[in-house]
Amino acid sequence: MASQSLTRTYADLLADPRYRPACEFLPERHYAPRDFSQRDHDLERIHQFLSRVLSATTIQLLTATVELNSLTNTLDNYLWQVLVDQLGVTDAITAERYAKPTALVTTRPSGYVKSI
Repeated sequence: MASQSLTRTYADLLADPRYRPACEFLPERHYAPRDFSQRDHDLERIHQFLSRVLSATTIQLLTATVELNSLTNTLDNYLWQVLVDQLGVTDAITAERYAKPTALVTTRPSGYVKSI
């Protein structure tokens, strides 16, 4: 759903040969329907290693990126849980179904610590 939303929102940039590769990156690499657990695990391991060799300023940026990735995954999983468990979604997720959990969510998901 996020991939389709990005594609609709940035259709003008996708049509431009200069910006098309950058616009295709998120839908094809980050929001693609696949298991990213190995990628996320590798990111954590790389972060641990680099935190020993990079400057404090650089590692702060990397740490914020890792935290944002983790927060995004937590929120995506929580949204999915609401869609399935509270709304009974078992088939395609439409834009309307995707938007509805936002109104239903009154508590923070487990693991949600801060906003970035």
